[in-house]
Amino acid sequence: MFKRYPQLQSGFLAPSESMVKKPEPIPTTPASSLLNRQPTRTQQDLFYVPELDDLLNTIIQRPILLRDFEFQEKTLETIGKAFNGMSFSSFVSLQAENPGISQVHTDFLDETIACVLGLKENRNISVSTWSSVISAANPPHGGFKPTALNAKYNEYKFTQMTLGVFMVLWIRRLGYSDLLLSMQTIFGRRSLHAIMGGTV
Repeated sequence: MFKRYPQLQSGFLAPSESMVKKPEPIPTTPASSLLNRQPTRTQQDLFYVPELDDLLNTIIQRPILLRDFEFQEKTLETIGKAFNGMSFSSFVSLQAENPGISQVHTDFLDETIACVLGLKENRNISVSTWSSVISAANPPHGGFKPTALNAKYNEYKFTQMTLGVFMVLWIRRLGYSDLLLSMQTIFGRRSLHAIMGGTV
C-alpha cells in the first residue's frame, strides 16, 4: 500500500506525521495585500516540527545551554522522534518519493554526509546559511538521485549506520550546534522572510 509522507516547509519529506504540524494561518491585512505579500502555500499547507523550532529559539536566547547535558539529551530525543526510528540513510532514500526536491537539497545532504563521515573537513556554506539557500531553491528539475547518494557513501558503511551512531559522529566532527541548526533546516518552520531568502 502506498504511504504518503508529509512535505515539510523546507521541501524535504518528513518520516512521520506524529511530530509535524501546520502553522496557523497568517491574517491578511490591507498593507500585505498592497505589498502582494499574501501567505504562501509553503506557509499555509506544509508542515514543520515545532519542538525543534522551540529548541533553536531557546538556544538563541540562552547559548550556554549548548553545553547543558539535559538540554542536549532533550534535543537528541526530539531529533530521534522527528526521524521516527529512521536512519539518516533511509531519510535520504525517502526523498526519492518527493516531488518538491531540488538540486540544492541534494547538495545540502551530500555536504552534510561527507562532513559527518570525515571525508570533508568543513562545509562550503555555513550551516546557518543553508536554511535561506534551501528556502530560495529553484523548483525541482529531477536531479535528485538518493540511491546514487547512498551508493556514493556505502563503502563507508553509511547505509548501515543507525541514526544514533550518525548523530554521535555528527557532534564529534561538526559540533552540537551544527546538528541542531541542520535539523532546523530540515524540519523547522519557514517565515516569509526566510522563504524570500532571508536568514532564519
